[in-house]
Amino acid sequence: MEIINYIQTLEEVCQSLNISFFNIGYASKAETIDIIPDINKNTSIIYCSSKIGDRETGINFENAKESAKAIKRISQESQNGYGNFSH
Repeated sequence: MEIINYIQTLEEVCQSLNISFFNIGYASKAETIDIIPDINKNTSIIYCSSKIGDRETGINFENAKESAKAIKRISQESQNGYGNFSH
């Protein structure tokens, strides 16, 4: 997946600058929320989250459902299920 390659390159730049934690922001669409587990699996200092709603538009149930899938997948694919807390 090309986006993962870009994010890995970003991570390499961060590491070359001695940055040990970098947040790329939140995914706001279901199709981008879907790649969060891949970001988590393929990086070690890159972090992100998902947006499931705000005061103006309310809860986005599609994003909430996709976020739940991502959380479940990360817990299943990470050691002892702790990938949602760190990686």
